[in-house]
Amino acid sequence: MSENFLKKLVFPSYLLIWLLLSVFVGFHHEPFADEAQSYLIARDTSIADLISKVARTEGAPLLWFLWLKLCILLGLSYKYIYLTSIIPSFAGVSLFVYKAPFSWIVRLLFPLTYFILYQYNIIARGYSLIFLFICLSAIYYQKRKECKWQYLIILMLLGEITLYTFVLSCGIFALGIFEDLLKKEKICKSAILIFVIYIISTIIMMYPSAENQYHTILLYNETLIKRKIIRALSNGLITYSGYDFKNIEMLLLGFLYFTLLIVEIGRTYFKETIFLLLPLILVSCFVYKVWHSGIIILTILYILWICHDKKIKSLLKILMSILFIIQIWWSVYAIKTDLKESYSAGKAAYTFLKDKNIDISNALFLQFNSISVCPYDNSTKCSYWDWNKDSFAKHFDIQELSKYDAFIINQSRYRVKTYKWEEIQQQFNFKVKKFEALHFIALKEMIADETLYVFYRDNANE
Repeated sequence: MSENFLKKLVFPSYLLIWLLLSVFVGFHHEPFADEAQSYLIARDTSIADLISKVARTEGAPLLWFLWLKLCILLGLSYKYIYLTSIIPSFAGVSLFVYKAPFSWIVRLLFPLTYFILYQYNIIARGYSLIFLFICLSAIYYQKRKECKWQYLIILMLLGEITLYTFVLSCGIFALGIFEDLLKKEKICKSAILIFVIYIISTIIMMYPSAENQYHTILLYNETLIKRKIIRALSNGLITYSGYDFKNIEMLLLGFLYFTLLIVEIGRTYFKETIFLLLPLILVSCFVYKVWHSGIIILTILYILWICHDKKIKSLLKILMSILFIIQIWWSVYAIKTDLKESYSAGKAAYTFLKDKNIDISNALFLQFNSISVCPYDNSTKCSYWDWNKDSFAKHFDIQELSKYDAFIINQSRYRVKTYKWEEIQQQFNFKVKKFEALHFIALKEMIADETLYVFYRDNANE
C-alpha cells in the first residue's frame, strides 16, 4: 500500500473513526473517584496553591491539574471531562500514525491496544498526556542537536505528568548525553544546567509532606511492597491485574512473558534498556498499579522508535505480536463492559441525594471513593480529598453522624464491620440505599471500590 494513499485516505479515515469511537465511549463512561479528585483540585484551588501545596499532597507533578484548570476556565463542565483526556490522546495517536517509523499495520493496530484506546484515553487522568509527549520526544530525539530547546521543553513537559514519566524523562535526557559522549560530540552545558534545575525543583515541589497518609501507607508498607514487586513482574502486560496466588498459572505466565520481553529488548537495545526501562521497573517495585504497565509498554515503543534502524529480532516480533493481540482484546472487553455497566456510582448517588432534597453540605463523605459524588454539585461545599488529613477512610465519632442528613461509604468499608452499620442505621434513624458499580482494570473486576452505600434520613418526599 503506497504511503501517499495511506496519508490521503486511510489515515484520515482511521483517525476520524478512532476519534468518534473515543467520544462515544467517553460520553457513556461514568467518572470515578480518581477523575473526580483531579477535577475538584483544578476547580477549587488557585495556581499558587497547586504549585505550593497540591503537588506535595498528591505526590505528583502538575501538568494534568494545569490542563484541567485551563479547560475549566474555558467553560468545560464535569459532564464533558472525558474530552480532557481524548484531546491529548488523539493528538498523540495522530502523531504516531503519521510520524512513527513502523509499518502501516503497526501504526494502525497500536492505537487500538488497551492502554491507548481505553485506559489512557477514556479515563480522564494525567496518563492521557503521556502518549502525546512520548511521540513528540521520539520525533525530536534524533534531531536534539538542531532543536535542543524544543527537545528540552518536551522532556520537561513529559516529566511533569507522573512520577514514572519524570523518571523516564530524566533517563531520556541522560541517554542523549551518554550517546553524545560516546560519539565525542559537543554537549550543551546550558541545557544540562537548565535540566538539572528542573529536576531539583520538581523533586522539591512534589516531595510528599510527612503528614501525607497516602504515601505513608502505600510506600513504606513492607507487605504492600512485596505485592507490588510480584504485580510489577507478573501482571499488566498480558495477564489480568491482581495479586492472587490461587491463580498461580497466570502469575507464572506473566512473569515468564515479562522476563523474556525485557531480556530480548536488553540484548538488542542494551543502553536504552539500562537508561529507560530498568529505572521504571525499579520504581514499579515501590509505586505500582496495573495501569503503570502501560508506561512500560510505551517506553518499549519509544526504544523501538528511536532505534528503528536496528533490525527487530524474530523472538521480539513474536512477543510484541502476542502483546498486540491480547491488548486489543482487552480494549474490546473494556469498551463493551463500560458501555454496559456503571464504572462508578457517583452520579447515581448524587441524583439520589438531590431527589431526597439533601444538600451536599449536609452529607458526610467517609471514604475517598465517595468523592465521586462531589463534582456534580457546582458549589464548592464538597471538594477534593485531603491526604494530609485523612487516609482512604476518615476516622469519626459515631455521634457526629447525628449532625448530618446523609453519609456515604463504599462497599469495602461496608463489608468490614469496624462499625456496626445496621446498629448505626437504627440508632440515628437512617435508611440505606446501595448504588452498584463495575469498576475494573483490564480484565479484573473491582466492584467493591466504587459501589457506594448512601445512609440517609428521609427528610424529603419519597
